Amino acid sequence: MKKYLIILTVIVVSILSGCFYDTIKEVKPTEVVVKPRTITVDTQSPESYTIDKNQVFILSFKIDNPKKLDVISVIIDNELYSNFQFEADSTSELINIKLNSGEVPGVIKYTLTSVKAIEGNQIVNLQATNKNSVELFVNYTIPSIKTVALDHEYYHKNEKALLTIEFDNPDNQEIQYLRINGNRYDVFEEGSTNTLTKLFVNFNEEAGDQSLIIGQGLFADQVVEFTINNTVDTYILKTVPEVADINFANENTPIELGSTVLLSISFNNDDAAEIKSIKLNEKEYESTDFQPGSTYNQILINYPLTKNPIQTIKLKEIHFSNGKEDFTYVLNDNLSIYINEAALNDEDI
Repeated sequence: MKKYLIILTVIVVSILSGCFYDTIKEVKPTEVVVKPRTITVDTQSPESYTIDKNQVFILSFKIDNPKKLDVISVIIDNELYSNFQFEADSTSELINIKLNSGEVPGVIKYTLTSVKAIEGNQIVNLQATNKNSVELFVNYTIPSIKTVALDHEYYHKNEKALLTIEFDNPDNQEIQYLRINGNRYDVFEEGSTNTLTKLFVNFNEEAGDQSLIIGQGLFADQVVEFTINNTVDTYILKTVPEVADINFANENTPIELGSTVLLSISFNNDDAAEIKSIKLNEKEYESTDFQPGSTYNQILINYPLTKNPIQTIKLKEIHFSNGKEDFTYVLNDNLSIYINEAALNDEDI
């Protein structure tokens, strides 16, 4: 532990026999030490000591007192401490005083300004004027997260989410930034405080389950790591699958009216949204009707043609799930196959 030196050199003056009076003496640097009970040296500020709030500690200082004069009092920060307030292990050269760090966080400076001792029948008043202080840093109470919530259960891709974080922040330390999923956020919404903070966050591009993890925060120049109540889960909805094409699966196979043909319906469905059913003309085809080889990008359906010389196969609806809800996607008439008897086997059908 770092020590501060205060050498108290007494300038001797005449002593009047049989009477007591104060004589001001100059004190040069000797040693001022904080003796810890649960104090650690602050490596970020080597000239300070750190301690928690309401922590009892011993303020200790040495006096260059070769004559071993009895010290009767000291003054620290304009407060007088008489010898009956000294700790039992105090001596004429080492004064220990028990103090409390108090409720207020931050730097506290203790300054020894005067030492009174008895020399014969004289009270000697020694003034400390140089290197007679020690700084104590009283720790802030480390903030913690009480609750964290989003404004919705799930979101679309690229949609911003409003995140609300409630902090237990007894010392009302200013929140300078938060690190969420590794990204730094230092812009908070209007009305945010140091105990209830609101901010908009972005998700990555992947659909499905996602989590927001508040990993770190900077509070009044103090970096705080969060490990409890620091996660909230959500879901990024899958995008709507788009129909790319509808056609015969085997375009080179001759088609006969009244036969069953294999239709291929292809999709742009990068998020692999679940297609639950489709509606061709007036008939609903469930996923159980999809033929082997069907994927989230292509559905194969056996479709019975009528014997009408002219007929149309219209893809009217798609029923799909984006992960949280089921939707019906109504299509326009452009997504159709037109059949006429004269051109059944034409490549352009």
